[in-house]
Amino acid sequence: MKIFRRILLLCILIVPPALRAAPLTSVRLEDYGDIKTPEAAGETFIRALNDIAGKRLVLPPVPIRITRDYTLKDCRKFEIVGSPYGGHIECKIFMLLDCRDFVVDGLSFQGTREQFASFYVIGDCRDFEIRNCSCDSEKDLEGNNTFYGIHVCGRADDPGASYANSPRHFKIHDNVVRNTRYDGILVHGHCSDFVIEKNTVIAPQCIGIEVEGRFGELRTTTVHRCRRGVVRNNFIADCGDWGILLMWSDNIVVTDNESRNAVGTFLSIGCKDLRVTRNILEGTRKGFEISQEFFAIEKGINEHVVVRNNEISCIARADGRGAVDIRHSRDVVFRGNKVKVLGRASSGAINVSSSIGVKITDNEFTREGDLPHYAVICGNVLDPETGKDVPGLDLTQVRIARNKLPLEFKDMELKLPEGSEAVNIRGNSFRDDK
Repeated sequence: MKIFRRILLLCILIVPPALRAAPLTSVRLEDYGDIKTPEAAGETFIRALNDIAGKRLVLPPVPIRITRDYTLKDCRKFEIVGSPYGGHIECKIFMLLDCRDFVVDGLSFQGTREQFASFYVIGDCRDFEIRNCSCDSEKDLEGNNTFYGIHVCGRADDPGASYANSPRHFKIHDNVVRNTRYDGILVHGHCSDFVIEKNTVIAPQCIGIEVEGRFGELRTTTVHRCRRGVVRNNFIADCGDWGILLMWSDNIVVTDNESRNAVGTFLSIGCKDLRVTRNILEGTRKGFEISQEFFAIEKGINEHVVVRNNEISCIARADGRGAVDIRHSRDVVFRGNKVKVLGRASSGAINVSSSIGVKITDNEFTREGDLPHYAVICGNVLDPETGKDVPGLDLTQVRIARNKLPLEFKDMELKLPEGSEAVNIRGNSFRDDK
């Protein structure tokens, strides 16, 4: 008997957890009541969700309208399935709170002129997927989009929020998100161990994909860092602000994405151990920036950043800035990129300010439009939030070498600090694009 028990225990241990778990019971929405009208289907959908633990709920190809905010809380092991034809949902706030081991598959969220819609995953959520969903919205009377976006976040109302009780071990993939009022996909506030991949994000009014280590509004500066995330193989277009934005996050990999026609090319604020590789990134009014935006240095600066083998189209956001703009940073490698500089008067192709250990090498620059005034701008700048000097980030150990530049850049001015011992510029070559 002891030998039998040991063999049984060994078999249990070697079988993967997914196979050990009890299978979900498949149910249909119509099993729970009337679905003849959108409002009736909405009420039936809520009844089904309140009984969804351990079930796979399959939605029919009928419109489902939820006319009030709904939160599914503390639920385990479930799937909500709309694909390939069902799951068209008009809602207000649709929230999954403190849920685990779930899949949202093939739902279609719609904001309307009559009803602003949001989809949130918040709090102690883990081991979940959001996949194959579509999101879109009508315009309201003021011309704004009416779906907020796919948002995954820790609990801003919990003073004990941490990695241990915030969204973790999740994947957002193969979704199509259009016309959002805010970001297309936003992950923020202590999120960890996640993958955002193979999504299509079109025409958000703000940012395409954002990972940010904070809660709340535009200028909120209470830091709740995200960590260990991958953003890859996404297509993003026509963003009202940045294509991809990262803020106060650690160990993030951004690779093989394509972002077209965004207002801002790319922005990283206060990130550590960041890798940006093999992306196509376009911006029409703001550059490729590793900077603090308008946040204080004490909140955390960019450190240990590698940017390699990307195709970048960028323009300086303002006079005195750079199309490639690195400031208030430490240990940044910008190497092997193809950079198209869109000209702006009194700006620079490259700007490195108040940074230590920046290497810009082996890149190929081209130009389109007006010629920027400076090839390189280097110096020290104030803390963007406090307006004070930052003595711990005096410009030093900057190397700009072996880059290929347009011939017109050869006679352009270099704006460097006096003495310029902090900046080493050598071995760059110039060619006539004509």
